Amino acid sequence: MLDPARSFGSVVRMLTPSVQFTEAYNAWLLGIPRWVRDLVLVIKRRYKPSWEADWQKRFSVDTIDGMPGIELKYRDQKLVTRYLRVGFCSDGSWRTFGVRKDFAPAAKLQREDDISARVVIPAAHLTGLHPHLKEPAGMAHHSAFVQNFFGRVFSDPASVFPGDMLRPEEQSMDDFAAGVEHIVEAQQKAALMYFEDGGIDLAIPPLKALLEIMAHGTWQGRSAGDPVFRALFNRETMLASEWYAARLEARAALDRRLWARHARDLRQFLNRRTRLQTSGREAMQSSLTAADRSRAGFSQPSRCCQSLSRHHWSGPFACSCGT
Repeated sequence: MLDPARSFGSVVRMLTPSVQFTEAYNAWLLGIPRWVRDLVLVIKRRYKPSWEADWQKRFSVDTIDGMPGIELKYRDQKLVTRYLRVGFCSDGSWRTFGVRKDFAPAAKLQREDDISARVVIPAAHLTGLHPHLKEPAGMAHHSAFVQNFFGRVFSDPASVFPGDMLRPEEQSMDDFAAGVEHIVEAQQKAALMYFEDGGIDLAIPPLKALLEIMAHGTWQGRSAGDPVFRALFNRETMLASEWYAARLEARAALDRRLWARHARDLRQFLNRRTRLQTSGREAMQSSLTAADRSRAGFSQPSRCCQSLSRHHWSGPFACSCGT
């Protein structure tokens, strides 16, 4: 298990029950205390071939009231386990799980609104699915998915989503309704934060209306099913709106500045490199011509709209130039 040829991930898989193992082996794994399994992973994470079989002296615990403590140390430094919250329990407490000992979490810098949507579609209607998902969904396929993908983050991936969570179609109506209520409550809390921190003022009109309904239940006295509200998300309505035209013009202004900078830099380069070989000068001159052409395109309203339409929409749309 400590062989350098064996990866940390393979050790995690070896110590995680799986449908790929025999029932006897899975039963043996379930009999291993959690703390023993975690200790094995800690040792595997830090083991060096030069230690050979003498790894114990690198790890220690303090003595408290004459008894060994429970905080493990590596070279006299406390080993801290990182945890990740995945939802809440029925009483509102956190569901936390330890991440793999070799997992280094990253920080997310949010620059845009996170609005997600999902829909359940029968697997038979989809193509290009992973082989595990080509057959009707079953517990074995869900468990394989959890082990293969969550095993890259969590030290005990099978504990993150228990069986009842992986088979929502077997839930009772009361459990399903409670799940929906929790989702609505979480979305309401998230929407209210936009009003508390002033972020609502930065949202485009359709999203602002949606956040109003998520936070307060209505927008201008209308519900989510109102035709006036739903029309805000129609393609034709957005393309004809002033806010969308303003966004296109703002993007065009950015592109104009970008291509102007490209052209300026290319001219400065050509002026400095007086001894540039003919082939190199021709290539740079060609790039300069292309930059001037692109900059001119964003300076002319009709060409500006045509260029932006290729990036945003296919077909006619509204721009601040009126075309």
